[in-house]
Amino acid sequence: MATVYGYEVQPTNDHFVGLAENAVKRISDSLFFGAMVVNTFPILRHLPSWIPGAGFQRFAAECRQLTKEMREAPFNFVKQNMRDGTDSTSVVARLLESNRYDEDAIKDVAGTVYAGGADTTVSSLVSFFLAMALYPDIQKKAQTEIDTIIGTDRLPEFEDRPSLPFVEAVYRELMRWRPVLPLGVAHASTADDVYDGYFIPKGDLNLLPSPQKFHSS
Repeated sequence: MATVYGYEVQPTNDHFVGLAENAVKRISDSLFFGAMVVNTFPILRHLPSWIPGAGFQRFAAECRQLTKEMREAPFNFVKQNMRDGTDSTSVVARLLESNRYDEDAIKDVAGTVYAGGADTTVSSLVSFFLAMALYPDIQKKAQTEIDTIIGTDRLPEFEDRPSLPFVEAVYRELMRWRPVLPLGVAHASTADDVYDGYFIPKGDLNLLPSPQKFHSS
């Protein structure tokens, strides 16, 4: 937020953080198969929101409003600061000053960065801290590798990645152990297909039968 919008996030009850978390959660709730009946029966999208059973229409309206505010509010914050002469270094401010892009494009780019960090980055960090608390011996080994290869006078860089195999393994195991996004989101085939002897018709929904279990086959 500081880099993109020149906004310093508050330690607690931050409006922009809460807005993003709420929007991401609402949208995520609609992704699971069966969460929204309209996903199974698209014709229901024509039902007015006041009809019993058409709560998905109100849900969609709420999501639209949330995502609109998430896109507009921090952008307007930057524009106000620019008018006040207090922001000339944020990414959004520089893009606006360059006059090379229209405002909608800038809103979309900045909003993507804003929303992207609201769920995925936070989820990874929380899972990492949990893993380090549960397995302090792993934390110690990873820290020892960093101290040995990098030292204590600088931070690791991308060029150091091949020299930190254990840290790389910790990261990969973390993504396997606590993936950022659920792996059971429904997918639909775009054309008739045959895979390993199974016929999959166009439009057929495909689901992982037991996402809590890992079957290598």
